[in-house]
Parts: sequence; C-alpha cells; structure tokens
Amino acid sequence: MLGRKDYEHLMDVVKKVRNAMLKVLKVKKVYLVYMDEVKHVHWHLVPRYNKEGFNILKEKPKKLKDISLSENLSKKLTL
Repeated sequence: MLGRKDYEHLMDVVKKVRNAMLKVLKVKKVYLVYMDEVKHVHWHLVPRYNKEGFNILKEKPKKLKDISLSENLSKKLTL
C-alpha cells in the first residue's frame, strides 16, 4: 500500500504526463485507467480521439515511421 506522500507524488506525475499528452496529441481528453494488483499499482493513460463507442476498436494499427512523438512528449513533460 502506498503511503500518502508517495500516492500524492504518483498522482502528480500522472497529471503531468496527462497534460503533456493533451498538448502534444491535441486531444480533449486522456482516460486514466487504474490497475491495482497485489503489491503493484500502475496507470494506463489512453488518449481519446474523435471516435465514438466501439468504433475506436475498428481502427487498424498503422506502422510507426516517426518517433518524434516521444521527443515532443519529453519536451512538454517536466517532472
């Protein structure tokens, strides 16, 4: 179990990552999905694109040709 100080730090980092994603990806929302396992916790931050319902699951993955997204996120992220 996380102590209060550690929990607040974790949530501060999650907030900063979400804010960087909002700016770089130019989306209006990033879903925060909390996963809690025995002695382990982690977050998934999922950008919400302009798709509705299960239509998002019909999208075909595209081959990544450019990794500048990670560089742009790093620039916006100040931990």
